[in-house]
Amino acid sequence: MGVWLTVACYLIAFSPSAALFCRFVAKDPLRIILFVLGAFFWLASLLLSSFIWLAISMMWDALPLAVFCSILLQDAARVFYFWLLKKAQSGLNKITKPGSVSIAPGVSDLHNARHMLAMVCGLGMGVMAALLLTMNVFAEFAGPGTIGLPKAMRVRNIYYAK
Repeated sequence: MGVWLTVACYLIAFSPSAALFCRFVAKDPLRIILFVLGAFFWLASLLLSSFIWLAISMMWDALPLAVFCSILLQDAARVFYFWLLKKAQSGLNKITKPGSVSIAPGVSDLHNARHMLAMVCGLGMGVMAALLLTMNVFAEFAGPGTIGLPKAMRVRNIYYAK
């Protein structure tokens, strides 16, 4: 019963993201690359925020400061990713020239498509964030013997429940 509940929860949680992915992202190889790159930038910001949390927790117990740094790093990763896309736009435009045959077949035109770039990049970041945030909860639903993160973390003889 636990495995079926976990599968049902994953289907409910990720069916809107899967529908957006299938409708807008899956048909274009460049959008798939941008989707994965968005997920990578979110993971990189999480890695940096975990290093900052580790450094702060060695000195004193300041969880709100670590959370604030994590939020700032996630937003900085988002801004850096869009800045990087803006810099790479000229190279992307060479692949897809408006009104002519594309160099790469199957790649859609990216001229005047900033809304689509924002949706694809944000979807990649959002799916990765949702996967990591729901992993422990769904692992608990699945029952014993499932792989996941520990239920509680021990930091300086204090247990923080997840």
